[in-house]
Amino acid sequence: MIEQDDILGQVEAFLESHGMGSAAFGRMTLNDPNFVTDLRAGRDIRRSTIVRLRKFMADYRPHRPRKGRSGNGVQAAA
Repeated sequence: MIEQDDILGQVEAFLESHGMGSAAFGRMTLNDPNFVTDLRAGRDIRRSTIVRLRKFMADYRPHRPRKGRSGNGVQAAA
């Protein structure tokens, strides 16, 4: 259970640092939008799931649009 408590703390820190919602995280990692809510409520998870979550968090690179671009090739208004 210690490792499960640890992963919850890691997920919470990840969500905070990336401004990501719990449902989006659950969808991206496990195709389960309720995953984080269930984890907070005490859901048991397998070691393989913990490994998968840690890999996602380590590899995650948010998509950031280039500054000054609207994404459609037209310069954004200042």
